[in-house]
Amino acid sequence: MSYDLEVRSRPPHGRGVPRDTLASLLAGLPGIVRTDLTSFVLDRQNSGVTLTIDIGHQTVDDEEPSTQSPEFVNYAVFLVPYPFLEKTGPVALEMAFQLAEKLDWSVYDLQAERELSRDSLPDALRLQKAHGQVAREVLERAVAADLSLGELFVQEMWNHRLISMAGCVVLAAIGSAWLLLAFGRPREDFDRYMPWGVSIGAVILMWTKGLAQAVVLHRRLRRKAATSVGPKNHGAA
Repeated sequence: MSYDLEVRSRPPHGRGVPRDTLASLLAGLPGIVRTDLTSFVLDRQNSGVTLTIDIGHQTVDDEEPSTQSPEFVNYAVFLVPYPFLEKTGPVALEMAFQLAEKLDWSVYDLQAERELSRDSLPDALRLQKAHGQVAREVLERAVAADLSLGELFVQEMWNHRLISMAGCVVLAAIGSAWLLLAFGRPREDFDRYMPWGVSIGAVILMWTKGLAQAVVLHRRLRRKAATSVGPKNHGAA
């Protein structure tokens, strides 16, 4: 599932340019690496940036198949995985515009089915954000359908932050001390039972927090899955 931008020749899907020419221009973009004859990647996942570029030759309806040349290409599609859209989307737009300007081609948003320009860049970024939100909703519905409450609980347990764990330890220490004082235990029992009380109490609190968050998330996702209407599926060229 990806957000796709097509840089295509003028007129749309005309003769194009030699494949090596387009490949050379793509290789000149920052971080782009060629992976095979028609594919390129930008892979900086640690920075939240990753995309794939596919090039090829597409005919128009009235063009004879015999006129196609495997050495010529008339489009390059930038494919951005939706989980990376927030950071990679603007990068893909800028690269697409740079490539289009060098070739005097156009940039086409395959989701919105409209041509983009530098002047319409703010609108294009808003469109990206809107499509990203739709994609997140689709992914949430998929999670709701695929993950059980137990799996969500395990996921929430792994997502505990250090500050929340520290908070659980502090609360467990306060609770253990209060119980020992409430039962009138002597000072020696504090040294004996406090470590156990803090350890067990902190684990119970983290389990309780994780379970509560998993239950809330499970119900919310199930409710969305039951009430949401699926978005239209836009295909790439």
